[in-house]
Amino acid sequence: MGKTLADVISELSGSSKTGILSVSVKNDTSLFKVFFRDGVIYHMTHGTCRDMECVSKLAGLTLDAVFFMPGARVDIAAPLAVSTNDIIKQIRNLGKDVNWGDRPAAQADAASKKLLGDKTPDDALLKKIEEELLN
Repeated sequence: MGKTLADVISELSGSSKTGILSVSVKNDTSLFKVFFRDGVIYHMTHGTCRDMECVSKLAGLTLDAVFFMPGARVDIAAPLAVSTNDIIKQIRNLGKDVNWGDRPAAQADAASKKLLGDKTPDDALLKKIEEELLN
């Protein structure tokens, strides 16, 4: 289902989510990533750019699908000084659309269970995934 990136970010923020929103970019191997802690954006990356530089770069990108990894956290020495609402406003002004929620929740849950069974990933695995997401 098509939505604006600003709407997706606003939805996650309003739900006080913690995790990483990854956005695929057409013709680019780097993901645009937005890091949330309790609904607050504390870090953003795309390739080598960081934080507000990524918002500026976003204007020239063609976005595709988004994926949210709930619970993922990364320690950042200096979180963003800009408020989440200000970031959402800037992104909303760009009018970027993404594919969000194309798979029904039941399909996503079934896919997760197929991969993990009844197991949950351990802390070491989550830490490794989080480190990979930063790069």
